[in-house]
Amino acid sequence: MPKARLTAASVERLRPPAKGRIEYWDNLLPGFGLRVSETGAKTWVLIYRVGRRQRRLTLGKYPALGLAKAREKAREALDQLDHGTDPAAHRRGLQGGSTDTFEGVAGLFLDRYARRHQRIPERTEYLLEKYVTPEWKGRKLESIGRGDVALLVDGIAEAGAPVMANRVLTVIKKLFGWAVARDLIVLSPAAGVEAPGKETARGTAC
Repeated sequence: MPKARLTAASVERLRPPAKGRIEYWDNLLPGFGLRVSETGAKTWVLIYRVGRRQRRLTLGKYPALGLAKAREKAREALDQLDHGTDPAAHRRGLQGGSTDTFEGVAGLFLDRYARRHQRIPERTEYLLEKYVTPEWKGRKLESIGRGDVALLVDGIAEAGAPVMANRVLTVIKKLFGWAVARDLIVLSPAAGVEAPGKETARGTAC
C-alpha cells in the first residue's frame, strides 16, 4: 500500500489502476487515506482499531469532499476513538440503522438489498429468520468468525438437509459481502467456507 504526503495537487493527479482499486495512505495522519477505484472514483477512508479488530470508516467522496475537510473529519473520528466511541458505530447510529448486532444488519440487508434487487426476497428472509438469526441473535457482527459460519451450515447439513445448508451459506455470503462493501466489517467471515452439500446438476445432494 503506497504511502505519501497527500496534497491537493497530488490527489488531483492520482490516476485509477487498470483493475480493482488502490489505496494511498497519508504519512501525516496515520490511518487516513484515499481509495482510488478502476472507475476513477476516489473515496476518503480511515483505518483504525477497536480492541484487536481493525475497522474502516468511509469519510466521503472526492472532489465533493476536499483534502482539508477530509483530514478534519478523520481527526474528529480519531478524537471520538480517544474518548471511547467507535466512530463507525456512532455514525451508523446517527443514520438511524441498527448496525452492531447481526439481526440489525440482517434487517438492513433485507431492506436495502434483498427487497430492492432480488427477484424473490422472501426466500432470503425465510432462510435468515429460520436458520441464521436465531443462532446469532444479539451477537456483534464483527464477533462472528469463519468457524461460526462453518459450524452453522455443517449443522444444517448433518441434520439431513445438505442442499438447504448450501442455500443458507449462499445467503450468508451475500449478506457479509454486502456488509464489507459498506464498511460495516473489514472481512467476510464466510469467505473460504465451502458448501457442505455436494449437488448434482438437478440440485440433489449426494
